[in-house]
Amino acid sequence: MNLKKGIIATLILILQLSTYIFGELTKKDFWTLNGKTSEGSNFELLLTSLKDVLRDVPHVSEKKPSEIVIVMPTSYGQKVSFKFYQNNVIHPNLEKKYPNIQTYVGIGIDNPTHRSTIVINGDRIVGSVESDKDPSFFKSFSIQDRRNGIMVYSETVNSQDIICNAKNSNVEQNREFPDCMGSDDPCYPAGVELVTYRFAGMLTEAVTNDAADGTVEGGLTWLAGAIAYVNAMYVRDVTFQLQIIENNDELIFTDSNPAPEAFNQDCGGGWGDIGCELGVVDSVLDSRIGSGGWDSVDEERVWDYGGLFDLGYPGGLAYVPGPTSAQLPNLIIFSHEVMHNFGSPHNYCGEDGIRTSLGGTIMTHRVNETSNMFSTHSTEWALNYQESTGPYGNGWYHNGYSTEQTNNIIPEVLLPEEGITIPANTPYILEGSSDPINEDYTYNWESNDTADEQYSADPNSTDTPFLLPDQGSLSVPVFPHREGYKRIFPDMDVLLDNEYEKYGPNPYTGVNQILEKLPFASREMNMRLVVRTNDPYAGSLNHKNLKFFVDGDAGPFRVTSQSDSTVWEVGSEQTITWDVANTNDVNGVNCQAVDFVLSLNGGDSFDFILAENVPNTGSHTFNIPPIPPVVYGRLMVKASDNIFFDINNGTVTILNNNVPSLVVSESVVNIALGNDAMETFTAEVTNDGEEGSVVSFITYPGQVPMSDDSFSDGTLPTGWSTETYAECDNPGWFITEDASSAYFTVPQGDGFYIATNDDECGGNSDGSNDKLYTNGISLPEGLIELSFRRFFTGGFGQTFHVLISTDNWENYTEIFNLREWDGSEEWVKETVRLHEYAGQSVELAFHSNDNGNWASGVALDDIKLGMTPFWISSSSEGTIQFQGVESFNFSLSTSELNDGEYSATVVIEDIYQSLSDTLLVNLTVDGSLGVDKDVIPEKFTLYQNYPNPFNPSTDIKFSLPSTERVHLVVYDLLGNVIREMVNEELNAGMHTYKWIGENQNGSMVSAGMYFYKIKAGPHTHTKKMILLK
Repeated sequence: MNLKKGIIATLILILQLSTYIFGELTKKDFWTLNGKTSEGSNFELLLTSLKDVLRDVPHVSEKKPSEIVIVMPTSYGQKVSFKFYQNNVIHPNLEKKYPNIQTYVGIGIDNPTHRSTIVINGDRIVGSVESDKDPSFFKSFSIQDRRNGIMVYSETVNSQDIICNAKNSNVEQNREFPDCMGSDDPCYPAGVELVTYRFAGMLTEAVTNDAADGTVEGGLTWLAGAIAYVNAMYVRDVTFQLQIIENNDELIFTDSNPAPEAFNQDCGGGWGDIGCELGVVDSVLDSRIGSGGWDSVDEERVWDYGGLFDLGYPGGLAYVPGPTSAQLPNLIIFSHEVMHNFGSPHNYCGEDGIRTSLGGTIMTHRVNETSNMFSTHSTEWALNYQESTGPYGNGWYHNGYSTEQTNNIIPEVLLPEEGITIPANTPYILEGSSDPINEDYTYNWESNDTADEQYSADPNSTDTPFLLPDQGSLSVPVFPHREGYKRIFPDMDVLLDNEYEKYGPNPYTGVNQILEKLPFASREMNMRLVVRTNDPYAGSLNHKNLKFFVDGDAGPFRVTSQSDSTVWEVGSEQTITWDVANTNDVNGVNCQAVDFVLSLNGGDSFDFILAENVPNTGSHTFNIPPIPPVVYGRLMVKASDNIFFDINNGTVTILNNNVPSLVVSESVVNIALGNDAMETFTAEVTNDGEEGSVVSFITYPGQVPMSDDSFSDGTLPTGWSTETYAECDNPGWFITEDASSAYFTVPQGDGFYIATNDDECGGNSDGSNDKLYTNGISLPEGLIELSFRRFFTGGFGQTFHVLISTDNWENYTEIFNLREWDGSEEWVKETVRLHEYAGQSVELAFHSNDNGNWASGVALDDIKLGMTPFWISSSSEGTIQFQGVESFNFSLSTSELNDGEYSATVVIEDIYQSLSDTLLVNLTVDGSLGVDKDVIPEKFTLYQNYPNPFNPSTDIKFSLPSTERVHLVVYDLLGNVIREMVNEELNAGMHTYKWIGENQNGSMVSAGMYFYKIKAGPHTHTKKMILLK
């Protein structure tokens, strides 16, 4: 099917903006970065405060969105935000015995595929953070542990060859997958049922001492953290979860209760030892706690999977498939071995496994383009084994201890038509979608090409061939994200550097291996689009395959003009040339027309169409149409009816000397609404500038200034104060036009500013407590932002902190900080959100700390507070040619407003030029107001539905200046009729119809984008709306 270009991108944007429209989630941050080392990053944690907040998070089984967002630390020093939920990883009877062990899972805010876990047991805490980079882990088992901070680290291993060996692996597969695997659609998409497996985990006393605190309860807490980490990914990708068995505390060995001698074997060391000990895991578990695994009958089985954690191993070892594994207490290795148990072999081109990847997944840690994620080829193995019986032994334990029907929506994957042919060595774009679409859905493209023989991603390989011309993968998977439905090969950043191959380091070997290689010979290509719903209780995953072909006799298709920096003036005649490279052969690629598309932002997006359906002859001359002035443009020549393209090598500067204007047709609107009203209004903006001018605009609610302290008169604002331990001529904070000294040189400001300068006071001065306090500030209800300009160099150990207090400094929270590595040589503007403090009285403090060093300081200026009213929203965009008129929408909600007068602005701003205008909105809220149905509108108007996005219902409103036959219909993305709302003659007046998300048969439709189209006499109009679930 042909997808509507840009619709899904617009939908994702609107879904994300809905958070802004209906209020933002409050972020809680209990982690303060102390510093970075070679081992990771050290953080101070406010554990008591964290525990207090976690008490209020919903349980995943409640299946409702969490409103509690917690910022979590990473090994590289940055932080990632997650919505947190409580979950369970321990058998209920064991939970009763250890009631203080509480487990939580976090779902990423910026990327819902991201995961974080927290396990808390009194003063003990174990956790993980999965984001786009390497997984991060942390643990602390006492107050003494935390005195010097908590180290957040990345678990690494030295070589893939010593991470894992697969035991009894007679499921190695090459090009031909078994029945029901590798097919176009998965036979068993993840998410139909939530499968629970009982897990028995044994910790030797060495692990209990090393990974925990040497106690049974501490070891069990660490094991809960390991299971929580694994479950976070398995629930997301396979809808499987492990549950620690009810008597697992008997398997946590300590110095006073050591592990059996069977786990102290001498079988030659290394893989010999782990192989011997893996072989007895099953029998030890059977003797200790009861029968389980593949040799146990259903009626007697008390455990399904078992694992041994011990030190001294070279990595991990597992049966494939099978019930047991043995490994280091390393969670990356553990997550890998569990999938072996579920049936998946390795997934790497250089081994005898599935061979559909160059690396980058849990089952092949060669490169970490996907952090710690499964390819769908691994999840297919697991799902197929769960639904059937393994190839040997008693396989029923694969079916799980319990299954729960989830009633999940399994999204359908939508792809373009198959069978196209592209030229060799030419960039291409893959783009799909899903039905439904949801703000929590994430997507990624991965290869579905395997090979009959091993091959290498190392260009210098001598053991196996470097890639294969006619089979096998040519790319690594990439981490799923909301916009992952579209993938460019190779990555656009590579193309913008005028390269056509992407390389990356293999962290285990140091080899700079290929990550993305364009197909270089005639062959069949098979790619797969994957969608994840990312539900914290039971996620769903689905995929669909796309097949296309490569013509080795065509290509590379290349833009040959504008290879150096080029200047185009609007109206000038220009020629674009390209190498057709046999792409117009009707018996091959058969591309007869191309499009010219310009990026106005250096290649971030290609949106401006210069020409369409130009004959694919290799040269075209045309006049540059009206375009906004651009400094860093790039040109794309793409096939009109195919997926391949190329971009030019040099930047394109657009000169447009025709001066535009941007004027709102009405500068002020006065609106009166009743209580609990929600309405969307339309205004117009024009470009009456010079002929040939263009305006590209966006709209957003304007910020209401609350305070602006710029120290312009050289004095401290009224009510402000300072504090310091320093003793010198300029101790602590001082106001000046030049705070520079020999070791602290401040660039020139715009007059007076306030600063600290430890260098001014000499090396013995104490600059650890230089604090600048504001007066008390009553924050209104709304979206509050603090902004300031700062100069902070770093390099001498100093730090800078912004603090906030709501109780006259009896307690305070750090809301912003700068560390030594955050310094710069210029003034920088910073913005800090204070939304969670709206409606409260607060005080702020700016703290400069030399940390016992010297020659340090910070300068501040333009300290401002601003508020965006929560009752107004606007997020329109558009382009206006000379003498053109475009409309934009803004929405008002009075649901939380009392009767009275309110004012706000909508800013209309040109993206590329210094132009803007504002619309002042004066709102009167009067509970006595009703709808005057006797007023006859002056013109026909179809209003934007409200609310939008919506759940469960929305109002569609239109005005008729005269009696007309009206036909109002709701359509889906593909143009199918969903619901006929009106088909009759209506009198003149205002009309509103409510759609409750039902189709013509009365059934609820899925979440996603819909269109409503009205025909009323001579008028025909269509608008978009978003249904959320």
